Amino acid sequence: GWDRPLDLSSVTALAKSGDDPSWAEPDLRTEGWAAIPLVRNYRKAHPEWGPVVWYRFSIRLPESSPEEPLTLNLGKIADFDSCYFNGHLVGENAEYRSTPPDELFDLVREYKVPVSALKTGEENLVAVRVDNRGRSAGGFLSPRLTLSRGYAAAGRLDRSELSNLVL
Repeated sequence: GWDRPLDLSSVTALAKSGDDPSWAEPDLRTEGWAAIPLVRNYRKAHPEWGPVVWYRFSIRLPESSPEEPLTLNLGKIADFDSCYFNGHLVGENAEYRSTPPDELFDLVREYKVPVSALKTGEENLVAVRVDNRGRSAGGFLSPRLTLSRGYAAAGRLDRSELSNLVL
């Protein structure tokens, strides 16, 4: 059920360097993609990879359907990201392209997943495009990632949050 958040921290994702919008599609063939832990600095594991890396992982949802949108908490990501749930864009921070990347990596990503995008009792695909152009480690930086009932945060980062950053 949805009594507590689904912990995604130990998920192994498939990842690939490069940039192709079709990589968000659920039916994509992923032969040749690298299996890596989701919470990891990809630049240490794959120094040959370029600045854009796609991650794909599946989440098996409970049989019961939630009555409200879910919150996908991806923690901190270095630097820019776009997140797709079963092929539907659920959040991104691409509108901050003019912001220095080193000001974005410290923002927690929480994205609203509408009930209409969910496949209860089945595997659900999450695809995340990460564009790391700053000096920080690339990829997912937080130790705890979750999918939970309810939604409290804005689906997109609020530009006013940037003025509150302490670097």
